[in-house]
Amino acid sequence: MEFVSLPDDLCATLWGRSSFGRKGVTLGAGYIDPGFRGNLTLCMVNNGPEDITVTKGMRVVQMLIHAVEGKVESAYNGQYQDSHGVVQSKL
Repeated sequence: MEFVSLPDDLCATLWGRSSFGRKGVTLGAGYIDPGFRGNLTLCMVNNGPEDITVTKGMRVVQMLIHAVEGKVESAYNGQYQDSHGVVQSKL
C-alpha cells in the first residue's frame, strides 16, 4: 500500500513488528536504497502453528530511516524503480 520515495541522502531498513514475530512470522524485506521510489514488496513466511490473517491497512512492518554519510556515488535506479503494487522477482 505504501509508496516510498527516499532522497539520495537517506536509506532505510524494514523490520517485522514483534507482535508477528511472537507468532512465528518472519519477514524478508530488508534494505531500501538511497533514491528508491516505489511500493515495497514484502516476503513473509508463517513458521508458526496457527493461520494468521493479514488485512489491508494492517501494520506489518516498521521502517527505520538512516542518514547516509558522505556522497552517494549513484542513487538507486534499478529494475524496481517506480514500481506499483506487488512486483514479481525479475531474476
